[in-house]
Amino acid sequence: PIPCVPWQSQTSGQYQRRVHGIRRHSGGISPIKPYLGCDITPAFEMIHAKTQVNLLPDGCYIGDIDASTRHLERKPLDEEPLSSDVAPSISHDEKPPISSIINIFDFEHVAAQLMRKDHLAYYASGGDDEITLRENHSAFKRSWLKPRVMVDVSNVDMSTKIVGYDASLPVYITAAAMGKYADPIGEVAFVRAANKAGSFYMISTYASCSLEETTGAAAPGQVLFSQLYVNILAR
Repeated sequence: PIPCVPWQSQTSGQYQRRVHGIRRHSGGISPIKPYLGCDITPAFEMIHAKTQVNLLPDGCYIGDIDASTRHLERKPLDEEPLSSDVAPSISHDEKPPISSIINIFDFEHVAAQLMRKDHLAYYASGGDDEITLRENHSAFKRSWLKPRVMVDVSNVDMSTKIVGYDASLPVYITAAAMGKYADPIGEVAFVRAANKAGSFYMISTYASCSLEETTGAAAPGQVLFSQLYVNILAR
């Protein structure tokens, strides 16, 4: 049997509920099983571009949903209240001001309170044995700042070039997937932040916003980098 997931798309200001049959899902069948017979729209948009459903093959479209049967639809499992070990411990209104953030560890501390624990785990973990993740921390600790005494630092210029492009500081936002785990606008926020800081953002291959949404948020003339995974086994 083909699992069917309802999709609510906005057309000409009206919502039309449609059913799509999923024969093959790149993330496997397990992530969509809890939503069988449910409206998957909120969960779908959390990790996918809204336009991605339009890229499904024509054979996936099964038909429209009779709105009069909406009351028969069961609620997906993730609409249940989050347990205390998953739910954020503070709201966005309770987060400290950005001026109180001194370093990366402060950002991580706030994120641990502000984000869902399962979403935070995705950001905080590394691949396989996490050897590269640990080495990144070790390498950063081996870099020391050379102290300067009696030097005028009232006007410090940290500008540099990154792969030939001017940057205001030697830092850029690298490719990281699932931006909507942290904020509803996802990678669009990265683009805007990079532009405001005078640096760059590298678009992730597995971004939760479409390429059109991400590049559409760029300012005129803003330079964006792009990550590309090449799967030679993909057909």
